[in-house]
Amino acid sequence: MHARVGAGPGRLATALAGMLVLALVLGQPAATAAQPVDATPSPPGTDAPPKDATAADPATDLPARLDAVMARFGDLTGSSTVSVVVTDDQGERIWSAGPDRALMPASTMKVLTAASVLDEFGPTGVVHTGAAATAPVDGDGVVDGDVVVVGSGDPTLTTDDYRRWIYPSRPSTEIEGLADTIVAAGITRITGDLVGDGSRFGPSQTAAGWPERYFADFDAHRLASLSVDTGRDVLVDESSSPPRVVMGHDADPALGATVALAEALADRGVTIDRYARRSLGPSAGMVPLGRVKSPPMTEVLGFMLRESDNHMADTLVRTAALRETGDGSWSAADGRVREALDGLGVDTGGLVVADGSGLSRNNRVTPTQLVLTDVGLTTAFGDTWSSMLAVGGESGTLQNRLLGTSAQGRLYGKTGTLADVRALVGHVVGTDDARYHFAMIVNDVDTGIRYLASVLADELALVLTDALDGCRRVREVTVEVPAEEGTGAADASPAPESSDAPAPTETTTAVPATVDDPGPYLQDGGWQRVCPDD
Repeated sequence: MHARVGAGPGRLATALAGMLVLALVLGQPAATAAQPVDATPSPPGTDAPPKDATAADPATDLPARLDAVMARFGDLTGSSTVSVVVTDDQGERIWSAGPDRALMPASTMKVLTAASVLDEFGPTGVVHTGAAATAPVDGDGVVDGDVVVVGSGDPTLTTDDYRRWIYPSRPSTEIEGLADTIVAAGITRITGDLVGDGSRFGPSQTAAGWPERYFADFDAHRLASLSVDTGRDVLVDESSSPPRVVMGHDADPALGATVALAEALADRGVTIDRYARRSLGPSAGMVPLGRVKSPPMTEVLGFMLRESDNHMADTLVRTAALRETGDGSWSAADGRVREALDGLGVDTGGLVVADGSGLSRNNRVTPTQLVLTDVGLTTAFGDTWSSMLAVGGESGTLQNRLLGTSAQGRLYGKTGTLADVRALVGHVVGTDDARYHFAMIVNDVDTGIRYLASVLADELALVLTDALDGCRRVREVTVEVPAEEGTGAADASPAPESSDAPAPTETTTAVPATVDDPGPYLQDGGWQRVCPDD
């Protein structure tokens, strides 16, 4: 049996607060380094549900339980800006703390990018990269003019070296495949230039709010509507063992892609009389030669979200705008994201879209916008959307979190991490497809307690999983109570009337008791998860 979501937020109930105080008085430890939880053995003799446990409904009592968990993270909430919102599967708010603060979202921004791309392309859509000639191919396979490659924003174009030595698992559109289409058109010689048109994103190759250090770490990349190998210049020396790989940023991504294509054509026996160069704009009246297509958006977006691929996100947010309006600028990307969120019923007040990856320190998003986007995409695309996200304890950036817990395999989400930002948006799923959605953004996180933000997010996922399963966490404690009347030293004969005799004393006895355990669970052992089917 799995409980559905209760309505409206509330405060910690008096009885639960009393039990929390009792647990604290009896020495429940404060938060320490996170450890897996459901692998923790229960205390001896607690295999059966304790008879004196408080029988609160985990779903209707959910706001109080969330209050209790949040109260245990004072070190984090006292020094950082912490905003959280929890909703049911219809997007109705159940509990929140500062849900409408516009904060830096870090990589949870990629959820908004995905919404924009899915709204424009759908799950099966692809991006094409085509080639055309400024003159027809004659009978000898000669183009007396230029061959132009028109980039439409495919972030997956790669060379063989990149696929083999840099990122074999990343979705790819082979630049060699585009060379094959040109050869298949009968071309053996180009008397003019091989021209790469990467102009459709406009002149801006970077986003506002990207510190220079992002490039040194290869977190950010220069962008164009035509690029290869994520805008990197990749050199591989296979004569050494192991092969020596050198990477740098390509100062002109469109030109880099054109040079890579020229090399692939040369390998296939095509002669280019002049140069590989880039154009500053599209040409008209050309003869189509062929095109290649990207993998479907489910595959591309899935990798982008699970692995948090910044180049994919920053390219795709502009690609979606380009496809809709013919304009791939950052301004057009902002408009495309807002249009997609409007279609999901998400209020975009306070939203600032500076890039698609979340790298920019100019981005501003509220937890409410994040969670309602997740709700809307789950409603629109169901399991297809969930399959694109990282899974707690199993895949992507959540692979090493919540291992061995009741939330493993049931939390689907997108993480966000910058030096002073921690964020998570996603949903936990019950066996009857009931869901809770939640989003958390923490800004201004001090270095020494950054781990607490991730722990808090995981604690919230555990509480929501318990509520879906109708389960409670309880802890066995021992309390001292007065001895029963008629037993013990308190019932002994009266002391002599001598003034030197000790006064009668009341005898107490240790009695086991069971209380609801408000967590946190990742730090503390000694609790038991009690479920309806136990």
